[in-house]
Amino acid sequence: MARNRTNYQVQALYIGPAPATGYTFVSNLGIFNDDYSNFTEGITANNYNLTFPINRVQTTSWSVNASRTNILELGKRGTIKQAFIEPATVDLTFDYISMGVVNEHHMGFYTNYTIPAGANVGQALYTDNYSVCSIQGFVTRDLTPGENEIHYPQSYRDKRNLFVLVGAEGQDVNTSSYQFAHPKAQTSYTIGFGNAYITDYKAKAAIGEFPICSVTYLAENFKVYASGSGCLVPALESKGRSGILDKHFNIPSSYQNETTSILLPGDITVSITAYPELTGVLAVYGTGYSGIIYPDLYDLGFKYSDIKIQSYDINLPLNREPLSALGYKLPIDRQINFPVFTDLGFNFIVGDLQTGSVENLTNKNLDYNIAIKLKNPSNAANPQKVAVQYDFRKAKFESINYSNQIGGQEMASLTYKTEIDPDDLTKGFFISGLLNISDIQTLQGFAFKEDGFALLQENGDKLYSTNLAIF
Repeated sequence: MARNRTNYQVQALYIGPAPATGYTFVSNLGIFNDDYSNFTEGITANNYNLTFPINRVQTTSWSVNASRTNILELGKRGTIKQAFIEPATVDLTFDYISMGVVNEHHMGFYTNYTIPAGANVGQALYTDNYSVCSIQGFVTRDLTPGENEIHYPQSYRDKRNLFVLVGAEGQDVNTSSYQFAHPKAQTSYTIGFGNAYITDYKAKAAIGEFPICSVTYLAENFKVYASGSGCLVPALESKGRSGILDKHFNIPSSYQNETTSILLPGDITVSITAYPELTGVLAVYGTGYSGIIYPDLYDLGFKYSDIKIQSYDINLPLNREPLSALGYKLPIDRQINFPVFTDLGFNFIVGDLQTGSVENLTNKNLDYNIAIKLKNPSNAANPQKVAVQYDFRKAKFESINYSNQIGGQEMASLTYKTEIDPDDLTKGFFISGLLNISDIQTLQGFAFKEDGFALLQENGDKLYSTNLAIF
């Protein structure tokens, strides 16, 4: 019977490990492999699936862009041929509700998080939030783990495969328990995006809305499968633009349990520190200022302590430079062009004014450290723990715009910019928080911790560490 429509309940989004042309399974001995039929459930499993769901996805969209070059000659009005000189590309964009940093971890961002279980429970993975560059894995090209070190997905975290599972009409693709291979994968269609590079990461929140993240990938292949189990990966090799014939994937389940917590705009706080001249931290909450009265940050014409933040927007574009070569049908690589900047914008209701001037602002040319904290609600499993934290170090003031109208109130839009430099961690954009914002339950699913000496076990939308050492 023909399908009447494809609605949201029959689709789920997944992401594989890096590199896209590599293996998507790993044994309990740390050996990456293509043994896609070798799985056992639970803590004694001997082979693990490195493809994971992106959780709480709200929208997905993709487009294929083919650029042709017109070939002309003297004596002929029309074209001889419209040839493909540049390869076609695929743009994939998806939005998801922010839920800690587990999605960011699976996409390859280096994040700092609180270890929620095991011998190091309550400790941070790194000593502080600024110990590792958030995009370091997209910059390195090192594919070799060190001796006795297992990385998921190694130190190299760029160029992946993404998948959209499309189930039967009228049936939810979410399952009642986590499984390494989705029980409906063999009877579902799968859309594969091969050789995908992340090109943009956005995060935003506003009054009356859930915090949302938006991510864009540029892929070099688009492939539709009649199954999601034991299929060849959609990645392509660069020289001949041909498929990879010895790497397969399995789509796992997309289980999310019923005790999930939702981050709310009322639990978001912003703190701003002028560095180095003003050392007091000014904490600005979504509904106004609260706490000790620190010195105001001058010269923008308003009191920071009396603003009412309505929204924030974070934008991290990663501009890619295709590295092409004669004899190759695809770019050999698409490395990030530096410098890399992250933009931060606030919209807020203006309260009291503050004396100051643009002259003072430009003469001081201060740096600002800004932290946005999304806390778990009071009824969550980890109440008031910081589920997500975005840190901007040594951010620069960019612009401010004021507006007012009849029937409204004076509004302002304020923007900052910070540079990400993997060689200078005193500045940049950093991500930290909880991998696990809900209750810890069944031990199922696996992903490797960065230091290579423990497993992070996953149960649907939750991910946490165990004492299991792997060498």
